[in-house]
Amino acid sequence: MFVTAESKEFLKHLLCSGYLQQECFRILVSQIIDCGEDTLTPQQRSVVFWQVERRFVTLKCACCGYQPDWIDMLEAYEHDGLCTTCYFQIKRAESLADQAEPVEDSSSKPISESAKVTRLHRWFADDRDMRGRN
Repeated sequence: MFVTAESKEFLKHLLCSGYLQQECFRILVSQIIDCGEDTLTPQQRSVVFWQVERRFVTLKCACCGYQPDWIDMLEAYEHDGLCTTCYFQIKRAESLADQAEPVEDSSSKPISESAKVTRLHRWFADDRDMRGRN
């Protein structure tokens, strides 16, 4: 998986930014950067898969399905699996929802928090569909 120059830059950023706390993970990632992934034993590959790849690599945005580039991978990790566009759209929508006056449904009962979140997700999906990102 880590064979391109971009993926190795991603691994270097993981090392330099302090995301890898245990020394054994840092050693394995350094070995991938210096010598390639083919030099790992099956056990080492398993460790890299479970402790690095599964944890830090986002294959697609949890909201829109966009596959982030290696350069955007850490942001997707920091944004809980969302691409930058979706993350900021959701933050913007949450901000607007917080600023809005309380809305009541037809029975004059305040709307629950879960109903607000559902409406927010529907609004976000409609907005994304209008922009053509499915």
